[in-house]
Amino acid sequence: CGVRIKEPPKPIGEKYAGFWIRFGAHIIDSIILFILGLVIGFCIGLYIGIVNPSTSAEYFKSISWTITFWIIALIISWIYFAYQESSSKQATVGKQAFGLIVSDTEGNRLSFERATGRWLAKILSALILCVGYIMIGFTERKQGLHDMIVNSYVIYSERK
Repeated sequence: CGVRIKEPPKPIGEKYAGFWIRFGAHIIDSIILFILGLVIGFCIGLYIGIVNPSTSAEYFKSISWTITFWIIALIISWIYFAYQESSSKQATVGKQAFGLIVSDTEGNRLSFERATGRWLAKILSALILCVGYIMIGFTERKQGLHDMIVNSYVIYSERK
């Protein structure tokens, strides 16, 4: 059977970023998100304590606070990754620190919608025991499952 599967074109830059350098970038991004979360959490706690100090202790013990906390954390993470990866820099602060960018198969920046899809696909990559991330170390173009789903690459930037 003479069926050929067409491979996606190589992106501009052509040097794919591997697992460990991307892991390092993720550590930097996680530290930034942790600090941002602390500041926002402190501000929310301060606000709730000032508005209704008599019930604030009970509120923070409730399931409502837990749900609110996770929703806020997800929104912050989504905006952090999708906005920066779809920006003209094509990278989060962590990726920029290592000279990496996120691109489509043509080397172009991702749209905010596509970067959002990539962020959502990262949840899937994590839910399957992080196998979607581990794939980065074993695929030819260093793509994780989330990269494959939205047809993106993480490559070394040619910018100085």
